[in-house]
Amino acid sequence: MSQTVPRCENETTAFIEAKLASEPRIKYIRDLLYKRIGSPSEYTLSNPHITIVPPFRFDSSSTREVSRIIDSASLEETAVPVKGVSVWPSINNPRVVLLDTPVDLVHPRRKILKQLEKIGATWSEPPVNPHITLFKTDVGHTISPNLKRRIHLEVQSKRMRSDAWKTSVKYFDLNVI
Repeated sequence: MSQTVPRCENETTAFIEAKLASEPRIKYIRDLLYKRIGSPSEYTLSNPHITIVPPFRFDSSSTREVSRIIDSASLEETAVPVKGVSVWPSINNPRVVLLDTPVDLVHPRRKILKQLEKIGATWSEPPVNPHITLFKTDVGHTISPNLKRRIHLEVQSKRMRSDAWKTSVKYFDLNVI
């Protein structure tokens, strides 16, 4: 993967995300879960999406080429099974509350990353396993034990079996940061 390089004046920072067809349903689940754990002010709600490529930098003059790379991915209508609620990095440090999805993005992501690398894009963090972020925090271990316990109970009660529901990729988007 690319290494971090000093930031240039003509540089754009962005990430590539997949917008989901069942966004209203996912927002409903997110909001319900957020309320059930007590609407903690430590967390920020996220708009439903799957990050395909984490934040990367590229020369602003390559914006059209980046758009072409995204358009060539052709992942629209890819089935996205939802298997339940989870946290990252652990239940003892629930910085991100998310929906698990075993959608396989390894090959398309690898193709996108190679094409981005060819145009000189750089990133410092490798992609993580696909998931749908519901809400997150940066306070980590300072989350109260009571809140952690409520999150743990909600995560355990929202585990789904093989009869999980599905959504699909509606479209891809380049989000400039």
